[in-house]
Amino acid sequence: MTTKLRTLATLAAALGLAAVARAQLIDDEVPVQARGLDIEEKLGAQVPLDAIVTTAEGKTLRFGDFFDDRANPDRGKPTILLLVYYDCPVACPAMLGNLNRAFNGIDDWTIGEQYNVLAVSFDPSNTQEQAQEYATLYRSGYEQNADNAETVAAGYQFLRASGDTSKAIAESVGFGYRFLPDVDEYAHATGAVVLTPEGKVSRYFYGFDYPARQVKLSLLDASEGRSGHSFGDRVLLFCFTYDPNSNSYTLAAVRVMQAGGVLTILLIGGLFGGLKLSEHLARNRQRQAELAAQTANDTGLDSGRPDGRAVGAHA
Repeated sequence: MTTKLRTLATLAAALGLAAVARAQLIDDEVPVQARGLDIEEKLGAQVPLDAIVTTAEGKTLRFGDFFDDRANPDRGKPTILLLVYYDCPVACPAMLGNLNRAFNGIDDWTIGEQYNVLAVSFDPSNTQEQAQEYATLYRSGYEQNADNAETVAAGYQFLRASGDTSKAIAESVGFGYRFLPDVDEYAHATGAVVLTPEGKVSRYFYGFDYPARQVKLSLLDASEGRSGHSFGDRVLLFCFTYDPNSNSYTLAAVRVMQAGGVLTILLIGGLFGGLKLSEHLARNRQRQAELAAQTANDTGLDSGRPDGRAVGAHA
């Protein structure tokens, strides 16, 4: 047992050092073209309600159709806005997958009834087919979709827009992105923006961690028009894929692997603690057995007797 514990401790330490090394590598190797991208918080800012967007089903709408206006003061809902692009290889799918887990954890609220989720592609070359693929994938991963497909589809939208329109939406909430022609992909910030029913910025989530309770509380605050502190660390991601020329993973993949490394450390730490506790309990049981045997020898008790009586004792 001691050997196993020592081995696990060494492995955990090695993984921790590897994660730190990867973080340093990323910080030192940020491409010049992508530096300066971030999310600039604009609490209280209004998204452009007159922006024209197209749904995954091909329907053209005003962005304001999802929010309150003078003619429809009760139409809007607290909303999670996501700026993505539909052929992103790593970051956007990871973010949406984690968000779906958060949405599944809010089992007393349903997308389309109590709140909306709007993903807007900032890549004007994305097609309707790509938007439909995202819509099918992430709606099907939302557990309440099984019984509320029509409601969920109305509130869980994957939208496209022209380059100028998507840029205007992104700039209104302070979201940074930049196309990198050398790799034909985007560098962009990663996070979610929580909007009020009127389409004003209430809060931000950064990175990949979206606890269901915090997401719901942020939606409750947004429904009442409140703004507050944002959650998570600011993360700048580069959605590059594996580069066969340099035989290495590029930055986005390493970021995700880094997060996986941290999770591995936590799991190994839990296993380490469990093994140590098991070893401690085993030692206690051995001690108790030895004490019981010693007591039996001292008193003449035969612990093997089912009635627990002393050998030679009489009723």
